[in-house]
Amino acid sequence: MAATTSAHTNPHGWHQGEAAVHHLLKVPTTTSRQNPTSAGLPPQYAYRTAGYPLVAVGTLDAHGRPWTSLWGGERGVARPVAQGVLALESLVDRVNDPAVQALFGGDGGELVDGVRQLQEQDGSGGKMMSGLGIDLEARTRLKLAGRMAVGDLEGRPDGDGDEGGGGLRG
Repeated sequence: MAATTSAHTNPHGWHQGEAAVHHLLKVPTTTSRQNPTSAGLPPQYAYRTAGYPLVAVGTLDAHGRPWTSLWGGERGVARPVAQGVLALESLVDRVNDPAVQALFGGDGGELVDGVRQLQEQDGSGGKMMSGLGIDLEARTRLKLAGRMAVGDLEGRPDGDGDEGGGGLRG
C-alpha cells in the first residue's frame, strides 16, 4: 500500500476539496504550508511503518460501504518488501471482520482461501484500500493509500484463529 497524491491538485499540492475546506475555514494555503502527502511510498516512510504495532485498514465492500478494522498488536505488522510495496501480516477475524470480508470476499460473498491475485477488470490493479500506521507509544502515525496486489488467508499453525496477510502496492 503506498501513499499517493490526487491528480486533481492546485499549484500548492492540495486536493481541490482540501483547498475548498481551507478556504471555508480561512486557513492560509501558501507555499510555506506545503501538503505533506508524498507521491508513491518513499523508503523512509516504508521503513518507519515497519516499526508500528497497529494499522487501521479501510476499504469498500461490494456495495460501496466503507469498512475499517484495526490489525496488528506487535511491531512489524507492516513491512516493506519491494519499492512501493508493503506487506501486512496480522491475526484477523475472518468471520466477523467486514474489512477482511470486503478484501478477501469472492464474487458470491464467500471468503477466498489461499493466495489470491487481485486484478480489477479495468486493469488498474487490486482492490483500493487505505491504512493508518499507528504507534501509540511514540504518538506518531502515517497515512497510506494504495491497492491490494495479493492476499492470503490461512489458519494459524496451532489451529486457533486465522492469519491474514497481503502484499499491498500503490
